[in-house]
Amino acid sequence: MAFTLNLAGLTDEELHGLLGADRALAVLPEVSRARLGGRPVPGPALPATLHFTPYGAGIPGGTPEHTRQIAAHDAALREAGASGSGETWYMEPGELSVRPYIVGAGTSVLLSWNDRDPGAGAAVQLLTWLRDHASGSAVVLTETRPAGRLPAPSEEVDVHVHSGVGIAALLERHVGHVLRHGRTRRLGADADWSAPWQELYVLNLRAWERRGLLLAVQSS
Repeated sequence: MAFTLNLAGLTDEELHGLLGADRALAVLPEVSRARLGGRPVPGPALPATLHFTPYGAGIPGGTPEHTRQIAAHDAALREAGASGSGETWYMEPGELSVRPYIVGAGTSVLLSWNDRDPGAGAAVQLLTWLRDHASGSAVVLTETRPAGRLPAPSEEVDVHVHSGVGIAALLERHVGHVLRHGRTRRLGADADWSAPWQELYVLNLRAWERRGLLLAVQSS
């Protein structure tokens, strides 16, 4: 099963973030009419799961300066205790290059960037799953800036954005956010690095389905 986003169900802010200002303005009249008429407006396709295509080793930055910035983030993560294979992957949806890491026993990390937009630099996301939902949250996500252009995440995701913060400080803040919730889920030594991110994606899909943002596309 695959989906397309229902543009008529998005907020105006989400519409601009997803499509960019120019394209959002172009489709806004159609979206407004569809909202009034209770009709959907099919948008970008969304698969049922994330897809990661391996690049292998190396950092395919958009420019030499972009590559140096990404390498500096990689070095800072490793200095802060993050471990990773050094492999780079292409993630869809999101159209981002990503490099995965693990910190401690329960925190997944993604260093991500867009090869076609080197001026945006790189983003770092820290993800820790909780052992129960007593606090009302299932997972804590701390990031230097929102990565990708998807709708707002599930209400069960405790999101914290700290732009302009160094890697060590970001990790420290993430630990503080996690401690407010209680016990965390550990990552197995041989666990698939992408599994926590796949689980986050599915959690968001369910939230978007509840909001009426997903239009099912039957495979032929």
